[in-house]
Amino acid sequence: AAAAADGSKQGLGVLTGAAPDPATGSIPQPAEYISTVDQQAHQNLCPAVSYQGLTGGQIVYQKLREHQSDSVFLYSGGAVMPLIDAFHEGDIKYYINAHEQMGGHSATGFAKVSGKVGVCVVTSGPALTNCITPITDAQNDSTPFIVISGQVPLKATGTNAFQDCPATDITRPVTKWSYKIKSIDEISAVIDKAFRIALDGKAGAVHIDLPKCISSSKNPSEKVFTEEEIFGEVDNKPNPALPVPTVNANNSGNTITTTSGLDM
Repeated sequence: AAAAADGSKQGLGVLTGAAPDPATGSIPQPAEYISTVDQQAHQNLCPAVSYQGLTGGQIVYQKLREHQSDSVFLYSGGAVMPLIDAFHEGDIKYYINAHEQMGGHSATGFAKVSGKVGVCVVTSGPALTNCITPITDAQNDSTPFIVISGQVPLKATGTNAFQDCPATDITRPVTKWSYKIKSIDEISAVIDKAFRIALDGKAGAVHIDLPKCISSSKNPSEKVFTEEEIFGEVDNKPNPALPVPTVNANNSGNTITTTSGLDM
């Protein structure tokens, strides 16, 4: 509450407070987004640490700090509360919108004016589906944007549990990368990869799905696993490419068939 009050006092002034280019006065364009993957700068700002004893939610919060996220747009819910709790009395400003879609659009607007990656945190099920429009908008506009969604525990996945939904299957067609975390050991590497892919080349949207059993559990290990150890290699591979639809009218001119086989 204290953090929210502080954020509300500053209002959305933080969104317009990003310094434009001193030479031109222009707002950063997609090609000029601040890259948090500069290894030397990243090492200076983010020395290697251990996350032993922290919950999965607290590790995600620490990773956001390491990637210099100073403002996050969020909407709470049961499946994501272990992460939301980490923001209490923390130093990342958070803004609570009236709806998840508004939070997503606010985060992409923040990215456009600040040059940083926009981050939105929502809970599972309908909260994530409410973010599909801002995710698609960020992807089409080449805006670096990361959505972190809560999810039901791994054992409840696919059981039609409360607010269970195939989140990554839904977001995969409209993101550069969509990934469901399966172990607390993955969190550090996944967040690093999310920021890198969101910024690499043509900037765009990334979705990370965080099951509650992982965000609420404590990390027993001193070791911080790297991308190479989790994924085998460092790569910027986005989601598998979708077929590009071709539109053809039939003889009657009434039916349009795409390469996916769907009639429109």
